[in-house]
Amino acid sequence: MLAPFTTTAEVRALLGLSDVELPYEVLNLEVYEHGLTLQLNKVSAGLPALFLSLVDPAAQPLTPAQTGLVKAVRYLSALTSALQVGASLGLVAPKRMTDDKSGFERFSDSPYRDVLDRLSSLHAAAVDAVRAALEALTGDAQPAPRFVTQFVAVKRGYDPVTGTGQGAL
Repeated sequence: MLAPFTTTAEVRALLGLSDVELPYEVLNLEVYEHGLTLQLNKVSAGLPALFLSLVDPAAQPLTPAQTGLVKAVRYLSALTSALQVGASLGLVAPKRMTDDKSGFERFSDSPYRDVLDRLSSLHAAAVDAVRAALEALTGDAQPAPRFVTQFVAVKRGYDPVTGTGQGAL
């Protein structure tokens, strides 16, 4: 269940779909909840728990910094969920809908990719907004993700043309 992080209506709005095209049952599959929780923990460990403590009615009223974090997490959650659903949208969403009197046809290739590209760019900015809101709330700068080099270029110990040097066969 995506609530209380975001709503199914917000996810549909980002994708430009109706509840007929993207049913409630699909949006509330556990796989999307798990993906959302993983993404939020990737931004900052413990972020889902912090968010849930802030939206608890007993925690009201919120400070401006807390309100900023809640809004930033809700926006990031909607974008994350929309991107997850959007990955299979071209296959899942109906191309043609009709009620025997009128109908419409939706293109399933390029427009979906354009929407997902736009959402991806918004997602990166939303991650930065959540980190900034966390910093404003806690006063601690969140460390930027570290990338570990897994491959390093090295010189060969032999000449493959002449077959001379160390390690030659």
